[in-house]
Amino acid sequence: MSMRFHMRLASMVTLVACWWIASRFTPPEVLPSPFLIARTMLRILTEAGPEGNSAFFHIGITFLRIAIAFVAAMLAGIAVGLAMGLRKTVEHSLMSLIPLFLTIPTILMVFLAVLWFGFSEVGSLVAVMAVVTLPPVPKLASRVPALSSARGSAVSQTLQVPRLWVLVPSLARTRKT
Repeated sequence: MSMRFHMRLASMVTLVACWWIASRFTPPEVLPSPFLIARTMLRILTEAGPEGNSAFFHIGITFLRIAIAFVAAMLAGIAVGLAMGLRKTVEHSLMSLIPLFLTIPTILMVFLAVLWFGFSEVGSLVAVMAVVTLPPVPKLASRVPALSSARGSAVSQTLQVPRLWVLVPSLARTRKT
C-alpha cells in the first residue's frame, strides 16, 4: 500500500477521533458521537419501515430503476446514431439539435424532467435518458457510413445475416491512433 493511502486513512481516523472527543463534551442532541450515528444508520437500514421493507430493499429498487433507464437510454442512443448514420435526412434534421442538447447542464435536465413529469417513474426515466442518450450519438453517426459501405454488405452476404448484425459489432471496435 502506498504512502498516499496511509495518509488518507490517517486523516479519516483523526477526523473521527476529533469528532468523538468533541461529542464527549456536548449533549447528544447537539453533536452525537460517531458510534451513535453508525448504530442509528444500521438500525434504519436493517429494520422494516412503515411499508414493511428495509432500506436495503428500497436501495435495490432504486438501482434497478437506474439500470433499466440506463439500458433504455443507451439503446435509444444507438438507434438514433444508427439512423443518423444510415439516412442522411435523419442526420440533417437532428445534427443541429444534438449540440444544443449536449450543452444543457445535467442538473438542469433533471430539474426540467421533474418539473414536467413530477417525482414519478416517468420523470426519472426521462431525466436519465436525457443525460445518457445523446453523448454516443455523434460518434456512432460518424462511424456508420464507413462501415455500411460495400465491405459491410459483402460480409453480411458472406455470413448470410442481416447487414445490421455486421454493423453493430463493428461500431464497438475502437480505432488505434
